[in-house]
Amino acid sequence: MNTYPTILIAEDSESDQILIGLGFEKAKFPFSIHFVQDGIQATEYLEATGRYRNRSEFPAPIVLLTDLKMPRMTGLELLAWVREHKIWRNLPVIVITGSNQAEDLRQAMELGANSYVVKDLLMRPPPALLKAILRLS
Repeated sequence: MNTYPTILIAEDSESDQILIGLGFEKAKFPFSIHFVQDGIQATEYLEATGRYRNRSEFPAPIVLLTDLKMPRMTGLELLAWVREHKIWRNLPVIVITGSNQAEDLRQAMELGANSYVVKDLLMRPPPALLKAILRLS
Protein backbone atom coordinates (compact mmCIF):
# COMPACT_ATOMS: atom_id res chain seq x y z
CA MET A 1 0.00 0.00 0.00
CA ASN A 2 1.33 3.40 -1.02
CA THR A 3 1.38 6.00 1.75
CA TYR A 4 2.40 8.95 -0.40
CA PRO A 5 -0.12 11.74 -1.00
CA THR A 6 -1.88 11.47 -4.36
CA ILE A 7 -1.67 13.83 -7.31
CA LEU A 8 -4.40 13.41 -9.91
CA ILE A 9 -3.30 14.30 -13.44
CA ALA A 10 -5.85 14.75 -16.23
CA GLU A 11 -3.89 14.29 -19.45
CA ASP A 12 -5.18 12.71 -22.67
CA SER A 13 -1.81 12.13 -24.35
CA GLU A 14 -0.31 8.75 -23.44
CA SER A 15 3.16 9.88 -24.46
CA ASP A 16 2.86 12.97 -22.24
CA GLN A 17 1.65 10.75 -19.38
CA ILE A 18 4.75 8.58 -19.76
CA LEU A 19 7.10 11.57 -19.93
CA ILE A 20 5.46 13.33 -16.98
CA GLY A 21 5.54 10.09 -14.93
CA LEU A 22 9.23 9.61 -15.74
CA GLY A 23 9.94 13.24 -14.86
CA PHE A 24 8.30 12.89 -11.46
CA GLU A 25 10.06 9.56 -10.88
CA LYS A 26 13.46 10.97 -11.85
CA ALA A 27 12.92 13.98 -9.59
CA LYS A 28 12.04 11.56 -6.76
CA PHE A 29 8.85 13.46 -5.93
CA PRO A 30 7.24 11.92 -2.82
CA PHE A 31 3.80 11.52 -4.39
CA SER A 32 1.64 8.81 -5.83
CA ILE A 33 0.45 9.83 -9.29
CA HIS A 34 -2.85 8.79 -10.85
CA PHE A 35 -3.57 9.64 -14.48
CA VAL A 36 -6.99 10.01 -16.09
CA GLN A 37 -7.65 10.59 -19.80
CA ASP A 38 -9.94 13.63 -19.64
CA GLY A 39 -12.06 15.90 -17.49
CA ILE A 40 -14.98 13.45 -17.35
CA GLN A 41 -12.75 10.74 -15.89
CA ALA A 42 -11.31 13.31 -13.47
CA THR A 43 -14.80 14.15 -12.17
CA GLU A 44 -15.55 10.41 -11.81
CA TYR A 45 -12.29 9.99 -9.89
CA LEU A 46 -13.05 12.95 -7.62
CA GLU A 47 -16.62 11.74 -7.00
CA ALA A 48 -15.37 8.16 -6.42
CA THR A 49 -17.79 6.72 -8.96
CA GLY A 50 -17.56 3.97 -11.55
CA ARG A 51 -14.16 2.36 -11.79
CA TYR A 52 -12.80 4.91 -9.26
CA ARG A 53 -15.20 3.87 -6.48
CA ASN A 54 -12.52 2.20 -4.31
CA ARG A 55 -10.82 5.00 -2.33
CA SER A 56 -8.07 2.69 -1.10
CA GLU A 57 -7.09 2.07 -4.73
CA PHE A 58 -7.91 5.63 -5.92
CA PRO A 59 -7.26 7.92 -2.92
CA ALA A 60 -8.53 11.48 -2.81
CA PRO A 61 -5.89 13.74 -4.35
CA ILE A 62 -4.16 16.62 -2.61
CA VAL A 63 -3.56 18.39 -5.93
CA LEU A 64 -5.08 18.21 -9.42
CA LEU A 65 -2.98 18.87 -12.51
CA THR A 66 -5.02 19.27 -15.66
CA ASP A 67 -4.16 19.65 -19.31
CA LEU A 68 -6.09 22.39 -21.09
CA LYS A 69 -6.88 20.66 -24.37
CA MET A 70 -8.68 17.35 -23.77
CA PRO A 71 -11.65 15.62 -25.41
CA ARG A 72 -15.10 15.42 -23.78
CA MET A 73 -14.27 17.96 -21.03
CA THR A 74 -11.44 20.46 -21.34
CA GLY A 75 -9.14 21.50 -18.53
CA LEU A 76 -10.95 24.82 -18.22
CA GLU A 77 -14.31 23.03 -17.94
CA LEU A 78 -12.83 20.68 -15.33
CA LEU A 79 -11.44 23.64 -13.39
CA ALA A 80 -14.87 25.30 -13.41
CA TRP A 81 -16.46 22.00 -12.26
CA VAL A 82 -13.97 21.70 -9.37
CA ARG A 83 -14.58 25.28 -8.21
CA GLU A 84 -18.37 24.76 -8.30
CA HIS A 85 -18.30 21.65 -6.07
CA LYS A 86 -18.29 22.33 -2.34
CA ILE A 87 -16.20 19.29 -1.48
CA TRP A 88 -13.50 20.10 -4.07
CA ARG A 89 -13.59 23.88 -4.46
CA ASN A 90 -10.44 24.32 -2.35
CA LEU A 91 -8.49 21.57 -4.11
CA PRO A 92 -5.33 23.12 -5.53
CA VAL A 93 -5.46 22.99 -9.33
CA ILE A 94 -2.42 23.46 -11.53
CA VAL A 95 -3.13 23.87 -15.23
CA ILE A 96 -0.57 22.11 -17.43
CA THR A 97 -0.36 22.92 -21.10
CA GLY A 98 1.81 23.09 -24.16
CA SER A 99 0.34 26.52 -24.80
CA ASN A 100 2.05 29.75 -23.91
CA GLN A 101 -0.98 31.77 -25.05
CA ALA A 102 -1.82 34.67 -22.76
CA GLU A 103 -5.57 34.08 -23.24
CA ASP A 104 -5.30 30.50 -21.91
CA LEU A 105 -3.41 31.76 -18.86
CA ARG A 106 -5.95 34.54 -18.26
CA GLN A 107 -8.93 32.16 -18.49
CA ALA A 108 -7.30 29.60 -16.20
CA MET A 109 -6.52 32.18 -13.55
CA GLU A 110 -10.00 33.74 -13.77
CA LEU A 111 -11.53 30.29 -13.19
CA GLY A 112 -9.42 29.84 -10.06
CA ALA A 113 -6.30 27.94 -11.12
CA ASN A 114 -3.62 28.06 -8.46
CA SER A 115 -0.84 27.90 -11.01
CA TYR A 116 -0.12 27.46 -14.71
CA VAL A 117 2.80 25.30 -15.86
CA VAL A 118 4.07 24.57 -19.35
CA LYS A 119 4.23 20.77 -19.84
CA ASP A 120 7.90 20.87 -20.70
CA LEU A 121 8.64 21.60 -17.04
CA LEU A 122 6.74 18.50 -15.90
CA MET A 123 8.91 16.28 -18.04
CA ARG A 124 11.97 17.72 -16.30
CA PRO A 125 10.37 19.08 -13.12
CA PRO A 126 12.39 21.74 -11.38
CA PRO A 127 12.66 21.77 -7.57
CA ALA A 128 10.43 24.86 -7.56
CA LEU A 129 7.53 22.73 -8.84
CA LEU A 130 7.91 20.32 -5.92
CA LYS A 131 7.95 23.28 -3.53
CA ALA A 132 4.82 24.73 -5.17
CA ILE A 133 2.95 21.43 -4.90
CA LEU A 134 4.00 21.01 -1.28
CA ARG A 135 2.96 24.61 -0.52
CA LEU A 136 -0.45 24.09 -2.13
CA SER A 137 -1.17 20.73 -0.53
